[in-house]
Amino acid sequence: MSWCYESYSGALTGMMWLRPSGLLMGVDILLNGRAIRSPANRGVSVIDATIGSSTMPGLQSNTSGNSAVGFGSTDLMVVTNGRYYNMTRIAERVGDLIGRVNALIGMLNYGWVVNVQNGQVTSKYNSTGLSAMSTTLA
Repeated sequence: MSWCYESYSGALTGMMWLRPSGLLMGVDILLNGRAIRSPANRGVSVIDATIGSSTMPGLQSNTSGNSAVGFGSTDLMVVTNGRYYNMTRIAERVGDLIGRVNALIGMLNYGWVVNVQNGQVTSKYNSTGLSAMSTTLA
C-alpha cells in the first residue's frame, strides 16, 4: 500500500509506503510537540532542547520532563533529574581516569608506591608525574 501525489505533468511521487517490513516515509515527520507513545502509553516528545546556552533537537520523557537527550552538532547531551551532562566530556574523563588507574597499577607493580592510605599515595619519588585531573562534566 502506498500514498502518492500526482504532479501536473502526471508523474507520481511516493510519500509513504506500508510494507511487511514496516512503514517507509519519503518525507520529514513534523510532530508539533506531539508524543511518540509506547504500547503502555509512555511517551517521548521531539523537542528543541535548550541545554546550557545551546538549542538542539532532542527527545524528552513525557513522564516527568526531567530526562532528555539532546543531539548537538558534535556532542550528545544527556539530561537526568534536571542536570545535563556532555557525553563527550564524560568519555574523556573516563579515559583519563582509566589511564591514571593503569599508571598507578604500573607503579604498584614496580614497587614505586610505598603506601596508599586515606586517599593519599606515598611514593618512593616526589611525584607520580600525573597532573591534576579535571572533574568537569558539563
